[in-house]
Amino acid sequence: NTIITIKTKITMQKTTIIGRLGQDAEAVTTKDNKTFYKASVAVNLSKDNTRWYNVIFPERMKGLAPYLVKGQQVYIEGTDSLYTNKEGVALFNLSANVVQLIGKVESQEQPKQQAK
Repeated sequence: NTIITIKTKITMQKTTIIGRLGQDAEAVTTKDNKTFYKASVAVNLSKDNTRWYNVIFPERMKGLAPYLVKGQQVYIEGTDSLYTNKEGVALFNLSANVVQLIGKVESQEQPKQQAK
């Protein structure tokens, strides 16, 4: 009898961030017709240090999509990954599991007045 042992190491890291969306969430449809949403989120680490995350929102969060607009502050829990691009810049990816909208969108525009 031959016994084969396979060892697999799986590492998952839960990450929690609070930041502001850098753009409106964009719908992406895969080849197998599944939809997810993506957006960048800026997290201020200090006065002069901002970290950007590329966040993926799964299809089950599609009801949030209209509210995921540039400037919206969000609380996100998810699993993250880090990779370095060709230019040597570290890029942070976060797959969202929990999302909460915080406060109102910061905007430099004044609210539009309705005509009477």
